[in-house]
Amino acid sequence: MKRLFLIYLTLFALSTINAQEKEGKLFLSGYIKNLHEFSFVDRLEQLQWTTFLHNRLNFKYIPSEEITVRLELRNRMFYGDNVKNILGFSEMISNDNGITDLSSNIIDNKDILFNTTVDRVLVNYIKGNWDITLGRQRVNWGMNLVWNPNDIFNTYNFLDFDYEERPGSDAIRIQYYLGDFSKIEVAAKKGRGENNHIVAAMYKFNSGSYDIQLLTAIYQKDWVIGTGWAGNLKNAGFKGEISYFVPYERYFNSENVMSASVSVDYGFKKGLYVNGSILYNSSANDASDSLGA
Repeated sequence: MKRLFLIYLTLFALSTINAQEKEGKLFLSGYIKNLHEFSFVDRLEQLQWTTFLHNRLNFKYIPSEEITVRLELRNRMFYGDNVKNILGFSEMISNDNGITDLSSNIIDNKDILFNTTVDRVLVNYIKGNWDITLGRQRVNWGMNLVWNPNDIFNTYNFLDFDYEERPGSDAIRIQYYLGDFSKIEVAAKKGRGENNHIVAAMYKFNSGSYDIQLLTAIYQKDWVIGTGWAGNLKNAGFKGEISYFVPYERYFNSENVMSASVSVDYGFKKGLYVNGSILYNSSANDASDSLGA
């Protein structure tokens, strides 16, 4: 327990720091928060609880005007019924699909699970119209709030509301800005699996009151074409995304898949915000009942 207390103390101290070097080149920020989960199936007397302590540390180094280096990690401590009763819980928490496994369970026993994961480690170069990023990063091509068929690099579960930063990919991303509202973007990702690779290109531009994007990609064993938009219908926001997947190794007689989502959102004068979204997936079945992407 002394070791556990020292871990708590260290994380709390680091999380409350928002420091920078005098010359403004090295930055450290972070936070710590606590989440309690209660759940039961059928009967209230089967109530189970789990406590989740989440700490994040963000390091940033800026050696020059063009270059930024970032290292960010999340430390998570779980204790309660999920740790004791869910088979394979520790393996699920420590799962890392990147080229290198940067997730490790520091403490793993029947009572406590403590995991640390590096989800951002990258070098970013910006000069003129060029923006190049290499390393573990978030390549966010989604435009909707809940379901994002265009977000082929970093799918996530909308209900995982504790993870605001969302997952990252081991990738290279090159952006070239054609103007204030248009750009060409190319990105490539490689995972550890044999078919866990993505190579994609996107063209983004503005037309009238709408931001529009067109994309094409090789997604594992599929060729993908897609589009997305974000604009307004009078005073309401209107967004949508469509992606169409075609197996490129067996194009004829293949089962192609289309995934599309549309959302409308509106903000009232007194601060109330509402959002409604619809998802269509041509390969959906009775098991597809999750909000996860």
